[in-house]
Amino acid sequence: AEGRRRSDDARSAAPARAAKIPRPTGGVHAGFLGAYNSVRLDLHRELMTELQARPGEYDEIAVTGHSLGGALATLCVLDLRTNVLPLVNARLRDRRKRRLDYGIAAARSEAVEIGTLCYTFGSPRVGDHDFARYFQARVPHVFRVAMDGDIVTGVPPKKILPYGYKHIGVRVVLDRPNEESGAAGLVVDPNIVESTFRLHFTTSIAAHSTEGYIEALKLCLGEEAREETD
Repeated sequence: AEGRRRSDDARSAAPARAAKIPRPTGGVHAGFLGAYNSVRLDLHRELMTELQARPGEYDEIAVTGHSLGGALATLCVLDLRTNVLPLVNARLRDRRKRRLDYGIAAARSEAVEIGTLCYTFGSPRVGDHDFARYFQARVPHVFRVAMDGDIVTGVPPKKILPYGYKHIGVRVVLDRPNEESGAAGLVVDPNIVESTFRLHFTTSIAAHSTEGYIEALKLCLGEEAREETD
């Protein structure tokens, strides 16, 4: 579900409304849900084709996206964990058992459990508190990376009647590169003191650019990462 959009992301997310989907998944933003559903079946088909072509080779699926792509990645990883991977993993376990029964030694090293890893960058809030609780209980290893001050990470609002939107995953805040030193840093799961006194309000459109995220990540990760991405 990797994707990006131009600076109109903030406007498209701002007039938010919640679309209720069957419990216990809670409510999600109608626009994000519609966008994901428009590619969902194609995604399932492509993914199943790849996994069936290389059974036992994958042990993890990484899902990522920037801006609207981050919102779609959130819905995608939940969909995979609840509707796709349980079936795939059951088939992998059955296949491995049959191969071992036939005395195929190579089956011992085959993956029988495919997990997920999700990184979002500059993602807006996707769903309400019920959705967030449902998501957190079912999807591990989710990291929500946000540039300090990124305006899109502040929408839809936390409080919008009759629903309240809530972020998911572990919050990772990137410092914007220092103009003098060129340095950047990150804060993982900032506490209330760090959030209050170190970080900025989410009011910067410039902080949302894909290029800004890439540059800050390069500075944080060092020269090796810079060489790999250049």
